[in-house]
Amino acid sequence: MNVRIWAGLAVVTASLLALGACSKGESAAAAGAPAAAADTLHDMGSAGDPARGEAVYAKICVACHQADGGGNGGMLAASFLKDKSRLAKPDSMLFKSIAEGLQGKVGVMPAQKGVLSDQEIKDVIAYIRGKFGG
Repeated sequence: MNVRIWAGLAVVTASLLALGACSKGESAAAAGAPAAAADTLHDMGSAGDPARGEAVYAKICVACHQADGGGNGGMLAASFLKDKSRLAKPDSMLFKSIAEGLQGKVGVMPAQKGVLSDQEIKDVIAYIRGKFGG
């Protein structure tokens, strides 16, 4: 086969993969397409409940992120107060960070996927946005 045919097949395949990912509920950005707009918890299904999120935060998150959201000045965990870019991220990114964990600047945040339900993660996001998002 010639190079043009292979290139054409690659473009078609990439497009189909992107469309397939979007139809499975993944964001266009995750599928490699540019994001149209910032997504919200509403885009992810049911919205989070900040009151329930506060209870989850107190049980799971407070040990590292601290009650004031400062993460001991960012020395222990991400500071929601000092680094406003944290809560400027789309809900889907925060959800992924909480669910899958991540390597931070000062350590590793463990994945909470097996610990918290999807709804509990949404509740925590609603709480931290309301409490620390200003």
